[in-house]
Amino acid sequence: MTQVTHTILIVQNCSADRELLSHWLQQDLLEGDRVLYTVLEAETGAAGLDQFRTAQPDAILLDYCLPDMTGLQFLQSLQQHEASIVPVVVLTADEVQPAQTTQDAQSYLNKETLTAEVVGLALHSVIQQGKLLRQVANLRSQTHLTLEALGQQVEQQRLVMEITQRIRRSLNLQDILQTTVDEVRHYLHTDRVLIFQFDPNWSGTVVVESVGTPERAILATRIYDPCIGENYIEPFKQGLVTAKSDVYATADISPCHLELLSRFEVRANLVVPILQANTLWGLLVAHHCVAPRSWQPSEIDLLRQLATQSGIAIQQSALFEQAQTELASRKQAELALQELNIELEQRVAERTAELTHVNDRLLETLITQQQTQLILQEQAQLLDLAHDTIITHDLNDIITFWNEGAEFMYGWTKAEALGKKTHGLLQTQFPHALIDIKAELLEKDYWEGELVQTCRDGSMITVDSRWALQKDELGRPIKVLEINNNISDRKRAEAALQQQARQEQLLWRVTQAIRQPLELNVILNTAVTEVRQLLQADRVAVYQFTPDWNGTFIAESVGAEWIPLVEPNIQKVWEDTYLQETQGGRFQNHETFVISDIYTAGLRPCHIDLLEQFQARSYTIAPVFSGDRLWGLLAIYQNAAPRQWQTWEIDLSQQIASQLAIAIQQSELYSQLQIELQERKQTEAGLREAERRWRSLFESTNLAVISLDTNGAINAANPFFLKLTGYTASEVLGQNWFDLLIPADQVQQQQQLFQENLKQEFYPSAQHKILIKSGEQKTINWSITLLRNPKGDIIGVTSIGEDVTQRQAVEKLKDEFISIVSHELRTPLTSIRGSLGLLATGVMDNEPVAMKRMIEIASIDTERLVRLVNDILDLEKLETGRLSLVREWCDTADLMQRAIAVMESSAQESNVQLIVQPLSIPIWVAPDRIIQTFTNLVSNAIKFSSANSTIWLKAELQGVEAEERGNRGAENHENVEASTHSPIHPSTHPPIHPHILFSITDHGRGIPTDKLESIFGRFQQVDASDSRDKGGTGLGLAICKSIVQQHGGQIWVESIWGQGSTFCFTLPLQPE
Repeated sequence: MTQVTHTILIVQNCSADRELLSHWLQQDLLEGDRVLYTVLEAETGAAGLDQFRTAQPDAILLDYCLPDMTGLQFLQSLQQHEASIVPVVVLTADEVQPAQTTQDAQSYLNKETLTAEVVGLALHSVIQQGKLLRQVANLRSQTHLTLEALGQQVEQQRLVMEITQRIRRSLNLQDILQTTVDEVRHYLHTDRVLIFQFDPNWSGTVVVESVGTPERAILATRIYDPCIGENYIEPFKQGLVTAKSDVYATADISPCHLELLSRFEVRANLVVPILQANTLWGLLVAHHCVAPRSWQPSEIDLLRQLATQSGIAIQQSALFEQAQTELASRKQAELALQELNIELEQRVAERTAELTHVNDRLLETLITQQQTQLILQEQAQLLDLAHDTIITHDLNDIITFWNEGAEFMYGWTKAEALGKKTHGLLQTQFPHALIDIKAELLEKDYWEGELVQTCRDGSMITVDSRWALQKDELGRPIKVLEINNNISDRKRAEAALQQQARQEQLLWRVTQAIRQPLELNVILNTAVTEVRQLLQADRVAVYQFTPDWNGTFIAESVGAEWIPLVEPNIQKVWEDTYLQETQGGRFQNHETFVISDIYTAGLRPCHIDLLEQFQARSYTIAPVFSGDRLWGLLAIYQNAAPRQWQTWEIDLSQQIASQLAIAIQQSELYSQLQIELQERKQTEAGLREAERRWRSLFESTNLAVISLDTNGAINAANPFFLKLTGYTASEVLGQNWFDLLIPADQVQQQQQLFQENLKQEFYPSAQHKILIKSGEQKTINWSITLLRNPKGDIIGVTSIGEDVTQRQAVEKLKDEFISIVSHELRTPLTSIRGSLGLLATGVMDNEPVAMKRMIEIASIDTERLVRLVNDILDLEKLETGRLSLVREWCDTADLMQRAIAVMESSAQESNVQLIVQPLSIPIWVAPDRIIQTFTNLVSNAIKFSSANSTIWLKAELQGVEAEERGNRGAENHENVEASTHSPIHPSTHPPIHPHILFSITDHGRGIPTDKLESIFGRFQQVDASDSRDKGGTGLGLAICKSIVQQHGGQIWVESIWGQGSTFCFTLPLQPE
């Protein structure tokens, strides 16, 4: 037996429940292995969150009902503050629906049916799910890091390429260097990037700079650091790169150099030499000032590449300046020669005027040609040395120039290429027709795009090609300058990145689809459907091995044009002699079998015959394992034609087979757990049945259960009996039944009957009254069983009693109710019947006005019937307890405003003003029922108020703690009351405990004194004509009374006949 250790956090406010759960966990066994739990406990949600952050448990057992928050709020807090994946098992009561608990939890359990095995199995399941989810999260994280690295590499290559293009397009060294430092600082997100140029004595000047804060600018600063000349010049010439993450923590920095860096506020620096023709020209330097910084290898490599490109730009600029200098020197020589000629002309003007003029023109032409030839030679040298391919060809595409970059890129030498047709030699593939490209070139003098070309070795490359049209002095096109840059690596990297992202997206989609269900057939059907859709295959099937290594196709997705393999009338078992003989063959070694064409793959004839039955021409088959056991195969078939399976498709099939194996294991484990759980439940149910019956009867039944000895002394009484009588157990146990609970006038009779039945060894059912602690009498129906000892002697009785007091009262009320309702139903029905009868006879066919009135009468009485039935149903549900009140904390002011919003339109129709004086304080109520109470009372006030009158709806805090808990609300209430001058301030009948008093006051006709109590009964109205004139069923106030009483409140009315009425009700502040 091995030992598995997990840490479990129990969040439960009941210490007894926590102790029981901890005890169960110490007994847990998992498939023969001992599971050792380290149990952490928390009484509140806040304490549980603190425990989780400190201990990071493997799973959480969470009670949905906590003192300070609900289980749902706990889960939401866990998601907001924790990045880890936390398995949670929620413990719920019967009244909490699963949908409320499983939103963010892995499992939920009903506390009423908890056992040690149920808890253990649930924890095992969610811990395994947590492990799987963490594996998926790690996969995502690794993929994200890979994508970031590829993106960074692409961005670096883009930056180098962009700066390289600027160098080749411009001869302005200052612009090139400034662009370089700006781009580098932006890319590195650092504080300063500069280029430092050395003087012959190894001092130097900052020639260009890009800085984030202007106060740190050091442009044009001359710097002399003797440490550089002594220690770094030669290493820099050899290509030394220095990267200091923290200059104050680096031991090899000399004090003089450290002082220089401190003066420039440098905390970390990266220095790369700039070489010009093997000569140290200067340094490319990055400074990080605000904090230390670790320089990444990719960043160092980027600066080294940019330093190389900067060296090329400097060399190119130097050549250009040399050409400018030589040109200026030649111009000076020309001026000197012209001055000499002028002097000679002055001496021999008359004799040599014409000759001098001719000579001057010839000399100017000669000098111009020499200068032009020199410049062209120098530019040709620069073009020839460029790394990019530079080609010129005439308008017939004949190559006239082929630089060294072209030789390196394509493989043909200059001698081999000159005179050949450009696009014939390179076998160029154009994005558009060549004639259209040439037309655009002639129109715009420029064209740019991507081309696919073939090198000498037969390899194909993608180039970024730019064409420029060159013209003669008259503006006539003479040739085309073509500059090509090889972007094949970048295109391949982009394609690989896109392919990888697509593959991972497909794998994630299939994984999610097969992981969600737990039923095996749903998992398999989902998998084959998704894979066939993704890979566009003709058939995808799952093949399961049998013990003799034959097998059966148990799930497939196949095109409509192919024969299905999984149907009731299709052969189920397929015999493969190779798999039988080798017990799974190469699949046992986790190998994937890939065949592009079964007829050219060298398969045995029997194997080909079997595949032809499947209509397969090409396939990929990946093994599916359940643990270490070869469970089956995931087969992907192409039937119509051979298929060259791509590497990513094979990898994807293997990955999906692995995910399918996990899902199958999960499904098998789930099925096994369900079976074991059911078996254990059945076993436990059989063992505990006898105990459960008695315990359920005695402790949980809504019937009174007592046990008496032969003298009538009470030996046992269940909780329901104690609740019914109002006594505690200590007040009942040991007392004489007849002295304590039988009315005095019935004691003798009941004692005599009790003893006679004991002697006869028979005790029939009985009904009699008992006297409870409050002095009230209850009528009980008793079912009595004699108790015997092991010898068979009668030692007492056990009685089970049902309180039928209320039933008898209900029976009486029912008779009265039927009488009243039959009258209330008969009246509108008679009216409806009469109206419809007149219409049916046709006597009113020619009297449309009378006919319309008959229809209106029928409609009004129909609505009266509907209201009557709805009110009766609501009242019956409330009074019988079948309408449960779902309570929550509500703001009293919000409830009052919502009720006023409902009645506003009715008040406007009656030209009555509604004034509300709210009190904002939390209260524990069923909001819909309290709003119903408000609307019923306000509706009655509107009905019996005259036009242009006012109705007040007020709330005020009363009770012992009112001043302490409601000062602010009371002050607001007093201010509003003083301004509105409510004419009637109702007296109160306050309960002892703190409560809220609500009042609705109107200026209607009022209620007679003899009706103040009766109007809260069913079908009670002040005037019988009110039902016809004002509408209503006479049940509204009865419904209000029932709602208020079920909330623990009181309701009453105060009225002065002819002046108006005030309806009042109270609600307790704290829930009972």
